[in-house]
Amino acid sequence: MESPSIQPPSLHGPSEKERKYDRQLRLWAASGQAALEDACVLLLNSGGGTVGVEALKNLVLPGIGHFSIYDEATVTEVDLGTNFFLDEKSLGRSRAECCTNFLLELNPEVRGNWYPKTEDQDAQLAPGALETKRVRLSNSPSGCLGLQNLLQSLPAFTIVLYALPINPEYQDIIEAYGKKHKIPILSVHSAGFYAYFNIHLPGPFLIIETHPDPATTTDLRLLSPWAALVDFADNITKDLESQDHHTHGHVPFVAVLLHYLQKWKDNHEGSYPLTFSQKNEFRKMVAAAMRTDNPEGGEENFEEAVAAVMRNLTKPSLPPNLKEIFDLLDSSKKIDCSSSTIWAIAAAIKSFYNKHNCLPVSGGVPDMKAQSDIYISLQNIYKAKAKADFEEVLAILRTSLDGKCVTEEDVALFCKNAAFAKLIKPQTVSPENLKEILEKEAANDEMSKDTGAPLSLLPIYLALKTTSYVATSSAKGIMGSINEITPNIKNRERFQAIAEEVARAGGSELHNISAAVGGMIAQEMIKVITRQYIPINNTHLYCLDCANREGLLNQEPVRRAPCPACQTQLHSPDDAVISNLNPTEDYKTSVLSGLNPNIVMECAGRALSFWAYQVSQEIYYQQYANKQLKKQFDNDRREFDAFINKMSSDTRDLHTAISELKSENVDLRRKNDSLEKARSGLKKRLDSVQSLYDNAKMKSSINNIEKAVTDGDTHINHPFQTRLAATGFVPDTLQEASANRKLVNPSGLFTTGLGDIDSSVPNSNSTTRPWGQSFLVSPMTERVRSMGVGPNMITNNAPVTSYRQRAGDAIASASPTLSHGHVGRPRGSSVVGQPGGYGRGMGLSSGVKTSHSGSGNVAYYPHTATSTPTATWGPRG
Repeated sequence: MESPSIQPPSLHGPSEKERKYDRQLRLWAASGQAALEDACVLLLNSGGGTVGVEALKNLVLPGIGHFSIYDEATVTEVDLGTNFFLDEKSLGRSRAECCTNFLLELNPEVRGNWYPKTEDQDAQLAPGALETKRVRLSNSPSGCLGLQNLLQSLPAFTIVLYALPINPEYQDIIEAYGKKHKIPILSVHSAGFYAYFNIHLPGPFLIIETHPDPATTTDLRLLSPWAALVDFADNITKDLESQDHHTHGHVPFVAVLLHYLQKWKDNHEGSYPLTFSQKNEFRKMVAAAMRTDNPEGGEENFEEAVAAVMRNLTKPSLPPNLKEIFDLLDSSKKIDCSSSTIWAIAAAIKSFYNKHNCLPVSGGVPDMKAQSDIYISLQNIYKAKAKADFEEVLAILRTSLDGKCVTEEDVALFCKNAAFAKLIKPQTVSPENLKEILEKEAANDEMSKDTGAPLSLLPIYLALKTTSYVATSSAKGIMGSINEITPNIKNRERFQAIAEEVARAGGSELHNISAAVGGMIAQEMIKVITRQYIPINNTHLYCLDCANREGLLNQEPVRRAPCPACQTQLHSPDDAVISNLNPTEDYKTSVLSGLNPNIVMECAGRALSFWAYQVSQEIYYQQYANKQLKKQFDNDRREFDAFINKMSSDTRDLHTAISELKSENVDLRRKNDSLEKARSGLKKRLDSVQSLYDNAKMKSSINNIEKAVTDGDTHINHPFQTRLAATGFVPDTLQEASANRKLVNPSGLFTTGLGDIDSSVPNSNSTTRPWGQSFLVSPMTERVRSMGVGPNMITNNAPVTSYRQRAGDAIASASPTLSHGHVGRPRGSSVVGQPGGYGRGMGLSSGVKTSHSGSGNVAYYPHTATSTPTATWGPRG
C-alpha cells in the first residue's frame, strides 16, 4: 500500500504589520504592541505647545491606538517657529486641530481627535479621527467646565499628559480624574534650554517584564533539580569517561555540572559548593575533566560548564524586589487584588512560594554546545517543569474569587518573569523632603569643587517649578518664590543665574530641546502602558569612571555600593546598567543589516522624508526669523531716526538758548556797569547832602540853644515857684533884683538852665545874651551860690559839668519836684535813662544828644510837637 505523501506546511512570512513594526516588536514583543494599540492618550496642551506634540509624535509612529488633544490656543506666528507640526495655513486656527491633522499623517493606523470644538466642527472629523460622542463646548461658561464635561463624556483614557505652565484649576481636574480612574498622569515643563518631566503613578505600580540582562536570567535549578532533570543528566553522563571525543564534547554543560555536583556531594557529606573557595575548587575539578587530546585541543562544553559555576550554583532564594512585592501584599490594605489581575497573580505566586520555598521555573534554557536532539530534549524538560508550575499557580487563582477572570497568557508571563518583577512606589516631594534634599545637594555642590563632580540640577527644577502656573516671570519674582521654598540658599549666585535664564526664556520653547524631551516622555509612557522596562525613578547618571570608582558596576548586587547621590541600595541587577548614548556606525549598520531590504528602504525613505521635512521647516523658520528681524530692524531704524532728529532739535534749541543767554549776560553786565557808576555818583551826592545836613543840624541846634537861653524864663512852670516858696525861699522883688544883680563874666560855656530857675524875675530887662557876654545875677542866684554853686564858684579852669553838678544839687534842695517831673535827685542816684525821674522837664531839648566827659550826665528826651523843649542834667552816679 502506497503511503500518502506528506505535504509540508506552507511557510508564512511576516505580515505587513509585523514588517512595519519589526524593530519595536523586538523590544517589547507582541504583548507590548497589543497594549500599545489598545491605549488611549490625552494631551492637555498649554504654554508653547511644542513638547507635548513632540511626545505624541513618538507615540503615533510606533502605533498608539488613539490620542486626543485638548488645547484652547490658536496658532500664532510664534508657534510657526517652534512647532514643526504647524504651517502658515494654520495661522488663526485651532492649534489642537492643526497638530492633530499633521500627526495623523504620520501613521494612518492611528486615530485621533481634538478639543474644544463646536458642534459643527465635531461633525467634520479628520481622516482617522476618533469617533466619539459629540460634545459641544463652545457654550460652556468656562474652559475648566468644558474640560470637566469632556472627561465625563469620553471613555476613560489609559494615560494623561499635560504641559506646564497650566491653569491650576485644569491641573486639579486632571489629577482628580487620574485618581478616580487610577491611571498614570505625566507632566512636563519646557522653557528655553531647561526642561523636566514627572510621572504620577496611581499607587504602587508593578512592572512584570523588566528585560534584565539575559545572562542574569538563567534559572537552571542545579542545586535543587527535579526528578526528570536528574534522570536526564544520569542518562547522558552514565559512561562519560568512556565516551568518544565527539559524544564527550557534545554533552550539555547542564548535565556535566549535575554529574560532577553528585561526585562533590559524595565526597563532602552531601553538601554543595556554596562559598567562593568551594566554587573555585569545584571549577578546578570540572576543568581537570576536560579532554585536551582531541583534535580541537579542548572541549567547549566543559569551558561553558566552568564559566557557569559562579553564576548558576546558587540556592533558590527570594529576590529582594519580589520580597518587596510580597511584603506589600501582606502589610498594605490598599491593594485591591479583585480589581487588578496583576496583583491577583502576584498573590497566587506568593502562595506558590510559601508552599515550595521557590519560584516557578521560567522554562528558559541558554544556548550551549550540544547535539540538536539532546538540546531539544533538555528544553522540553525545562518547559514541562515550567508548565507544571504555571498550572499550579493557575489553579490557585481559580480557587479564589480574584482569579476567575485572569487569562492564562498573563499568568504564564508573570510566572516566567516573577524573579525580576519590579515594584515602583510613587514618591511625592513634600516640603520636609525637599528641605532635606536641598541640604544634601548643597553639601554635594560644596564638595564638587574638590571632587570634580557635576553640580546639582535642583536649582533648575526649583526655577521651573516656580513658573508652573505663570508663563512669564521676572528673575526677582522667581528668586522670591525660591526663597519661600528654601530661605537659606547657598550658592545664591548660581540660583540667580538660573532664575535669570528662565526669566529670559519668557515661557517660550526651543524646538530641539522640546523634541529631545518629548522623545524621553514618549519612552516613559510606553514603559507604563506596556508594563515593560523600568520607568525612571530618581535616576542618576554617572560616567563609567565614576561608576567604577564608586563600585556601582559590581555584578553581584549584594556587594554593590549604594547610590552616591541618594544612598539608595541597588539590590536588583538592573538597578545599575550601562547605556551607550552614542552608538557606533557599525552598530547602526548591524541593526539595519538584519532587516528585510524593503524595511531598510522604508527606514531610509522615512529618514529622507523626515530630513526633508526638517529642512523645509527650518527654511520656514529662517524666513520667519528673517521677517521678524527685518521688522525689528525697521522699527529700530525708525526709532533711531526719531531719536536723532529729537536730539538734533534739542541741540539746536540748546545752542539758541546759550546764544540768548550770552547776549543777555552782556546786556546785564553793561547795565551793571552803568548802575555801578550811578551808584558812585549817588554816593558822592549822598555824602555831600549828609555833610550839608550835619551842618544844618548843628546850626539848628545852636539856634535852638540860643533861643532857649533867650526865652528860658518863659519855659519854667509856675508851680516851681510855689515849691520854692515852700522851702522858705523868698524871691527878690524887681527893684531888689535890679539892685542886687551883679555882672558876672563866666569863663567858658555856662549852662543856661541856671537862668531858668529864677522864673519870678521878669525878662523885660534882659536881652539876648550871646556866649561870652556878661549878664546879671539875681538874688536867687546868690541863694544858689550860697549852696556851693554860682558864678563866684566858677574858676577860670573849672569844668562846666562840675558847675552843673552843683547847680543840680542846689535845685534839688530847693524843690524836689516840678510839674513836668523831678528836678534834682539825691546824691548817688542816676538821672540818665530814667524818664520821669529827677530833672525831667528842665533845661533844653533840641533833638540833639549831647554828652561830654566829666562827672555830669545829660539825658536827652526828644520832644513832641506839643511838649516844651526841656533838658535834664545832674551829677553822674
